[in-house]
Amino acid sequence: MVLFVFILILSGATILFLGRSSSSFWYTGILSGMTLLIIGFMVYFSKIGGISGELTLLFFFSENIQDKLCAIQIGTNMLSTITIISRALVIFCFAGFSICESNRLSKRTRIILYSVSGFLSLSLALTFIPGVYGALSQTMPQRQLWLLEGFWRSVIISMLILSVCLLILNLHSIKINWLKRRIMFVYFAVFELMCFYVIMGVFTPLQISRLDRIYFMLSRIFYYSSTDSIKIWRFIVGGSILFTITSVVFLLNYLKIDRTLSKPNAKLEKKLLTGDTVVRTFSHGVKNQILANQVLIEDLISSLSENRNDRTKELIFELSWNNRSILQRVNDLNDFFKSKKLVMQPVEVSELILRLINDFEKKEYPVNISFKHTQNCMILADIVLIRQTITNIINNAIDAVMHKGDEGNVEILTHLNRNYVIIEIRDNGCGIPKQQLRKIFAPFYTTKNTRNNWGIGLAYTQKILNRHGGTIRVESIENEGTTVYLFLPRYERKYHANEKRKHNQNIGRG
Repeated sequence: MVLFVFILILSGATILFLGRSSSSFWYTGILSGMTLLIIGFMVYFSKIGGISGELTLLFFFSENIQDKLCAIQIGTNMLSTITIISRALVIFCFAGFSICESNRLSKRTRIILYSVSGFLSLSLALTFIPGVYGALSQTMPQRQLWLLEGFWRSVIISMLILSVCLLILNLHSIKINWLKRRIMFVYFAVFELMCFYVIMGVFTPLQISRLDRIYFMLSRIFYYSSTDSIKIWRFIVGGSILFTITSVVFLLNYLKIDRTLSKPNAKLEKKLLTGDTVVRTFSHGVKNQILANQVLIEDLISSLSENRNDRTKELIFELSWNNRSILQRVNDLNDFFKSKKLVMQPVEVSELILRLINDFEKKEYPVNISFKHTQNCMILADIVLIRQTITNIINNAIDAVMHKGDEGNVEILTHLNRNYVIIEIRDNGCGIPKQQLRKIFAPFYTTKNTRNNWGIGLAYTQKILNRHGGTIRVESIENEGTTVYLFLPRYERKYHANEKRKHNQNIGRG
């Protein structure tokens, strides 16, 4: 048990300093409350004694530690206060973590659930504070005290069941497999801690100055039956340690998304800053030369206007088109490295994507483009830039499946996960080899025809998303397809019907 306390303290500190999100706040609260609760009962067990030698080794490592805990100068009332406050803190944080993780709950519902959980947890603590409980025990018959404790035990169990249900519903609502895998172990660990909490927080005296019948019943099972109790406690403590360590690892990996959303890619920024100076100097010189060439081409076209050589005219016009194309790409390159001021507006994601799909359908690509969204969600974005970003990803997906014709599929899905909107764009194309997957965000890297593509598409997409507080993730299996996830912060605000129409009109003009 001493090792478990150490693991809880270390895990709580790690999540507190590295997590920096609402989920990590609640999870740290769970670990902190569990630590206080276990320490309180370890002191309690050391003082009441009656534990077998094998369990003493499991609980305290040695009799020396047990003796030191027993020698701590702390009264029963103070010990009871610590255990009941930590008990209330843990159940509140269990509920808070589950509510925080639930994607489908509205803001109003969250506030109501937080308030009810806080009220119940505070009432639990106040009811069993030694002064209040002492007054109740003097005025209430013994039977009513047992009923009161039974009522609060049922409240605690009900809150735990509700928390489990919310976590299961949230896990079921997550459709992105890699995200679901990361969070699954976190939820398993939370459930395991709940089971441990039931033993330490429900099947122990709610007021430790009272040794009620439930305590005596369980003490025979857990503390005085040496053979069975050792096996049970080894399983409980060992499993708790394993799941706690595992949960911290997976929770930190899960929370990397939040850190990525709030912190741009440092390596990418360094490359972009280095490339900025070089490209600006290079593009300025190239642009001037292209403009001079264009003037000469125009003069040449004018001088050959009476010439009947169609082949010569055709070549000159092609040269002119190539020249204009290069000029446009130099301008695009300048735009890529130029940080324009964002014009942020609330955008309904489904409306934006539906308009983009409509534009693609007008071009009559020989592939299937479909869109599925689970619920309406809004982001705060520069409409023009976000349209360019999503269009670029869809274009890449179409290029990847073009060779399949009618069998080529491009699917667009939207998900809402905690505080951000995820736009998923997947195709059943040729996929990207692992060696190339690591390089796709590097500026000027491309596997396409460099005459028509300069390799700034995904780098530009990542830059725009970073400026919006978002990020991008790409998963691909060669010869099976590619999935791109665009993460953008969720925007919550209520609009009147005329304001919505105004935003939709802006999307259409973007």
